[in-house]
Amino acid sequence: MEISPLRSEADYKAMLAEVSALIELDPDGESPEGERLEVLGLLVAVYEAKHYPISAQSPIEAATRR
Repeated sequence: MEISPLRSEADYKAMLAEVSALIELDPDGESPEGERLEVLGLLVAVYEAKHYPISAQSPIEAATRR
């Protein structure tokens, strides 16, 4: 199981494809595939938090944003 950090948008997209394929398998959480899915999911979450941050908004800002 070789896993490496996401360093580019291409890495991110490739990992999303692998995560999607693993989700389709619906692996048991204790299986090697389930554990891989968990780890890859964490890497994707960290990448997204860094590159696609979601700023906190007040309910009024969110409702009036276009």
